[in-house]
Amino acid sequence: YVQGTSSSATAHNTSSMLFSAAVLRDESPVAGNAGKASAGSPQRGLTFPPPPVEDESDSKAPPPAPSMCNNCLSPHPESMCRFNPAGWECTECGKKLTNSNGLDGVMCPSCYLVRPELDNCLEVWVCPNCSRCSPETENFCIHCNSHKCSGGDEEVIVLPFLPVACGRCGRPHLEAHCPSCT
Repeated sequence: YVQGTSSSATAHNTSSMLFSAAVLRDESPVAGNAGKASAGSPQRGLTFPPPPVEDESDSKAPPPAPSMCNNCLSPHPESMCRFNPAGWECTECGKKLTNSNGLDGVMCPSCYLVRPELDNCLEVWVCPNCSRCSPETENFCIHCNSHKCSGGDEEVIVLPFLPVACGRCGRPHLEAHCPSCT
């Protein structure tokens, strides 16, 4: 026990108790203002600076939710649905394509341009039934119509979206190896 320690600790505790009591009574704890309201301020007690105003141009808006197809409940726009008979037209070569099963609904087989609605598509999933790949915007396999979760307890395999044309047969595919040539 050191005699000086006790008095300094007591002084510290006393000043912090006075500060706390002043705040609880809504009084200014600043020396010389104890018991008085803040001068020139309609509020009494401590005042805090207002929160910073965020510039709306700098705020990052959340990404838009994917549009949901009313026909098949997949997370793609209705224009891409296989049940939509309108199809689509390639902006590169002008070929008219259907939304049918297979890659015609995903990319142009003539010039290999990926459909504009898939510009933000980053992944494909491997079908548990036929082992072919479908874009993440589809809940059903574009090749065999199986649901992506039809594999039971098996986890769905997800791969990067990299459409390519086979060097041997020239057919486009989403898999690592051409399913026609292997």
